[in-house]
Amino acid sequence: MHFVQGTDDPLNTLNGVGRTQHRRGKRPHFDSARSCGVIMVQVGGGLKRLVYGTHLILDGYGLEVSAGKDDDRVEGFLAALDEFWPLGVGAQYIYQTEGGASAVKTGRHGYALLHLFTNRGWLVADMFTASEADPTAAATIIERAFELSRFDLRISRRSRLLPEGEDELKRAVLGERHYAEARLTPLE
Repeated sequence: MHFVQGTDDPLNTLNGVGRTQHRRGKRPHFDSARSCGVIMVQVGGGLKRLVYGTHLILDGYGLEVSAGKDDDRVEGFLAALDEFWPLGVGAQYIYQTEGGASAVKTGRHGYALLHLFTNRGWLVADMFTASEADPTAAATIIERAFELSRFDLRISRRSRLLPEGEDELKRAVLGERHYAEARLTPLE
């Protein structure tokens, strides 16, 4: 296990960002201190709910090709999310794409995005909750559910909102998928 507390970037140190590379069988450890909640902010002529809490980004490698084609596996994972990553009541969508699938589950307390790149053997999980959650336990559950050979994990405390309309949400999810693929694709 390799763990680097963002010392190379002063903002990461101030924001409490954790980064780790993880291989099967070794579990990273992070400070369990939590800070989460909801505040109201003035936006234009009205108030907007702004949630802040734990944000997890996991880049997984060694994804089995069958995992991305197995809608039951993705749906089962999304159904079990509230047991370890509280989101609250919300919507759930799965989008089939060229080279894999993307799934989103939203709730009052957060969201979970899951991008399967079966053509490349990658999985990207981008999850946020304003409730208390153990990000290392969530990473271990993702690793086991999708039989990853290794993963890189980033944890931060911040706020993020997704659009509420179905069309806007789909556009945002697929945009995040393109960003994740560009981020993971090696430069040639």
